[in-house]
Amino acid sequence: MNRDNELLANFAAVALPPDVDAGDWLQPVISWLQAAGHVLGGINTAEVAAAVSGSRRPMVLRDLLSGEYIKISLDLGPTAAGCALDTGQLARAGQAIYRAIDAGVALIVVNKFGAQEAAGAGLRDELLAAGAAGVPVLTSVKPELVDAWRDFVGELGELLPPDRVHVEAWCRRACARAPMQRTPGTSE
Repeated sequence: MNRDNELLANFAAVALPPDVDAGDWLQPVISWLQAAGHVLGGINTAEVAAAVSGSRRPMVLRDLLSGEYIKISLDLGPTAAGCALDTGQLARAGQAIYRAIDAGVALIVVNKFGAQEAAGAGLRDELLAAGAAGVPVLTSVKPELVDAWRDFVGELGELLPPDRVHVEAWCRRACARAPMQRTPGTSE
């Protein structure tokens, strides 16, 4: 791989099958990277208690740098249909990406490139900010959004198979390219 190609791989998305939960799939990779001493930022799905019978399970994200939990779903009641995403809370979760950029993390993980991002909203600006800052980003994408992902990242991204060996190898390369990692709460 030449130097130009190294710069082009700032984004990677794991192409997950439709029936696989993105956060659950990414969590072992996140744990492996953190155990190896890499400082990560971004957000991943958090485990939450089962919802009350007949109601939706709340959507909660965890800030990988601070550990903060952010509920991004609205409580619409047991008979509600449709999208329960609280876009205001999603924007709040997006601040985790900006804080990670400022902290000089080795890698930013975002649980998924989803319908909001494919439509030009969601965490799209935050992902672009990470790329512009030179911080590599790992996410996931479902089959129906692969074309939108490719349109979004163009030649700046790589689509990875849902194989941990491949994903961990990409992460190792990405973290090795990180100019500097600081422990959260420290300067230089």
